[in-house]
Amino acid sequence: AVQGFDSLIIMTTALKDSVNALFWVAMIMLVVEMMFALLLNQVLVALVFGAGHEYSDADQTLLFEYFGTFLRAMLTMFQLTLGTWVPVARILQETVSPYFNIFTILHKVII
Repeated sequence: AVQGFDSLIIMTTALKDSVNALFWVAMIMLVVEMMFALLLNQVLVALVFGAGHEYSDADQTLLFEYFGTFLRAMLTMFQLTLGTWVPVARILQETVSPYFNIFTILHKVII
């Protein structure tokens, strides 16, 4: 009867031993996401809300909803990573600059 459970024991042991590595991968991913969120937050706030640039109120509101604070930018970064990245890329392209497509593609390749 025990012979039938050999593969189950091997799989559970492998899962148990991989938890430590999974934890550190998640921590590294969190730190990288935080860096991208801070970068985009600071760049977009300075660019859109700074002097000399004329953005409509609707565009400013839209960009603030996605990148206005660190927590909003962090949520957007997780959306880029784990969810639908195309709407965010389109907003950056249409509202700010087409060069932000390079950022979103690099983000998808790195993460």
